[in-house]
Amino acid sequence: MFILIIIVICGLFIVANTSDLSLLANFQIMEQTISITVSGLVQGVYYRQSAKEKALELGISGIVKNLPNGNVHILASGTANQLDELVHWCKQGPPHAKVSSVNVETAVPQVFMGFVIERS
Repeated sequence: MFILIIIVICGLFIVANTSDLSLLANFQIMEQTISITVSGLVQGVYYRQSAKEKALELGISGIVKNLPNGNVHILASGTANQLDELVHWCKQGPPHAKVSSVNVETAVPQVFMGFVIERS
């Protein structure tokens, strides 16, 4: 007997018959969450808006906010490759930013709905 199974995982459609279920058991999307703190001249230069645009372009979800000490903090969830690209972008930032350091730490995995700017 042939049974068609359609599974949606993170927007990806997977179609399988019952004989393919062993393949699905090994299918994992390795998403992770990182915490990024960006220091330098990063407030008042559209860093948060630009970070949001870059994250959405890369398919990353999360939040970005200004910190009272002048830094910008980002919590981002995505694949390792997506997050690596975001971290690389953070080191430069938007045109008027002057980034002095980017600190990246692994965070507890989180699920976000899109990517939002948290207002202070």
